[in-house]
Amino acid sequence: MTESEGLGSRLISIYCLRNSLNCLCELCLKVDPKHLFSPNFHVLQQMLVICEIDPYNYVNYVILFWINLAGNDLIIKLDLEKAKLDGIKQMKAKLVRDNKKIKESIEQAKLGSNHFKGISHVIKCACGEEYMLDLRA
Repeated sequence: MTESEGLGSRLISIYCLRNSLNCLCELCLKVDPKHLFSPNFHVLQQMLVICEIDPYNYVNYVILFWINLAGNDLIIKLDLEKAKLDGIKQMKAKLVRDNKKIKESIEQAKLGSNHFKGISHVIKCACGEEYMLDLRA
């Protein structure tokens, strides 16, 4: 491959990359106009300008952009997992509080039953026998 053929194929690949990036910008806006305010959208636009100014370094910027996107995705995933963990911690604290309330109510019921200790009643049966009923706690 001669030098001019290599340069031509590189220019074609840069042109294809630029067009695909331009389509990506347009697609982002068609899907959700809020992407216009996204930092990634501004990076896409800056990359288009860089491609116009210096097409040879454009590929490097594309690679850096996708690395940046991957890092942003990891940060977003990390934040989501932290939020899930916080939710689990809150549920655990709520369960501990609920268990404590249940234990306290059981203890109060036990203490309340002590008030009934010593209550007894004599019942006479039809056959003439007497039975003593008393409450044991």
